[in-house]
Amino acid sequence: MSIAATALDRAQRGWHGGLHLSRTNMVPLLSQQALQYLTQWFSLKSLCVAVWTSLSPAAAQMRDANEIADSIATAVLEADGPVFRNAEEDAAILAVWAYYETGGSLSRHPRPQSWDAKAGLSCGVWQQRCSTLPPTILGQARAELTLMRNGAVLCPAQPMAPLSGGCHAARKLADRRVAKTRQLLESLER
Repeated sequence: MSIAATALDRAQRGWHGGLHLSRTNMVPLLSQQALQYLTQWFSLKSLCVAVWTSLSPAAAQMRDANEIADSIATAVLEADGPVFRNAEEDAAILAVWAYYETGGSLSRHPRPQSWDAKAGLSCGVWQQRCSTLPPTILGQARAELTLMRNGAVLCPAQPMAPLSGGCHAARKLADRRVAKTRQLLESLER
């Protein structure tokens, strides 16, 4: 089942609202909450695609880009509040990290580039530990958000630093990527 179908299924089963059937005509009518959820979901997915297109016009057309964007939107909406300023910024940061961690390929199995990937220690879209890597991209997106949340506790000044190599060692890299993300978000709002 696709992520979009899963989102609709959740809406129908009462997750974030639910489906209400008219007994007279049995036409499904989405509740206001379900409609709001789906609107937010499509907005976040579109944001990911826009961010990738801003980074590289061909990026959003990569084979796994659609599933990655679906997974980011779902994981962000499932989260207990944002790690950064809002859900849009969390989604954009996940999209930027996915782009850079896969070397721009947006592949579920990116070509190893870093020493830890070449050693078989980091895998997947966000280059997480291979030994605990969730089998689905949605699982990886959820895990990345958990790591971001943990990063906010370890390094309140830059929650993404621990995901990039350490609170101090990777601070500059994380600062550059977050600044780039915010710059992209500002340009997309214009």
